[in-house]
Amino acid sequence: MGLCLFRHRPVLSMGENTGATARQRLARAYARNLQVAPVGRTWLLDCGLLDNLPALVESDKYHGPRESKMNRAFVSMGRFFGAHVPRVLVFGALLIGATLLGKTVAAQSGGKPEVKAITLGLISEINRSAIEEHFSELARYLGRRVGGAADVGGKVVVAPTPFELVKLLEQRQVDLYFESVYPTYSINYVHGAGKVILRRWKSGMAEYQSLLFSKRDGGIKRLDELRGKTIVFEDPGSTSGYLMAKFFLQRNGFKLVEKKDFDVDAIAGQVNYLFAYRQEKLFDMVFTGQAAAGAISDDDYARLSQERKAEIAVLAQTERLPRHLVSVRVDLAQPTVARLTDILAAMHEDGEGQKIMKKTDRTTKFDRLPGGEEALRKRLLASFLSPERR
Repeated sequence: MGLCLFRHRPVLSMGENTGATARQRLARAYARNLQVAPVGRTWLLDCGLLDNLPALVESDKYHGPRESKMNRAFVSMGRFFGAHVPRVLVFGALLIGATLLGKTVAAQSGGKPEVKAITLGLISEINRSAIEEHFSELARYLGRRVGGAADVGGKVVVAPTPFELVKLLEQRQVDLYFESVYPTYSINYVHGAGKVILRRWKSGMAEYQSLLFSKRDGGIKRLDELRGKTIVFEDPGSTSGYLMAKFFLQRNGFKLVEKKDFDVDAIAGQVNYLFAYRQEKLFDMVFTGQAAAGAISDDDYARLSQERKAEIAVLAQTERLPRHLVSVRVDLAQPTVARLTDILAAMHEDGEGQKIMKKTDRTTKFDRLPGGEEALRKRLLASFLSPERR
């Protein structure tokens, strides 16, 4: 291989810069396709690869999302430089990516990743300080074990929305997070910011589902009788009390329209819906005729009294999905991912781990995904991808 020398000054540091994600994608493309080696402050590159830059950026070897501004610029740069610009100028453009890669290149060449701390992410718009405290012991447990002999420490960060958690993952301010299936679907498979490693048996449940119900003597006996009526959901952030039921109805041909105020009847052919924000209010609206039906989880249904169950007619059940999931950010070092996975999967076998899990939402264990992440991804896409986008 012919080597070219280029001497330069580092221009940027990866760190936790806000724009790191686009730069990471660009840098990873170089790492996969260019043979780059640092010698002090001089970089050695395979000169022959520069002749093929336009083909390289158009090839299947480039895996970065092409729709981003950064990547469109990168592809255009490749076409232009490959045809018009002297080779020495191309070095400068390529070496910016190599400089940005920095420690990542070293890690890919065999260096052991240095874990400074483990940060657990969660999502809530309210009571964020209380939630941080609630999960802090679990985060410290992970920090003590992931570093081996060294206690690297653990902390908790609570984001107000899934989108804010996406940004924290991209900025490497969160290493792993716990969430239910729909936020996980959005963060991992819509935004591409994470990947699932384990199920979390929250409240002792591996899986759950949503139930659509009506008042037993209220006149609604079948699901198709809901057309032209109003349904009440729990709240906009509830997976089992809203999202699973909503997507289930849409997949079965129902057109849903959100209403801010009570309207007992909807336009023929569509279903109105509104939110109760409290479970007791949800039941009250169904039992007093303000809504023809409601949605709750099978977990909530199981906790109802026998008298309340006798008043309910279950119209439909959605598919069963994992109760809670554990995900890591997509660029977390693989040895760290493997270590976190092993620690969490064995936590129910450790006395201290059992006590901590019991205090965090009565979690009974973490286990590996039946069928692996790809099987889960297909289940979530089937459940939450809108019919018109399939």
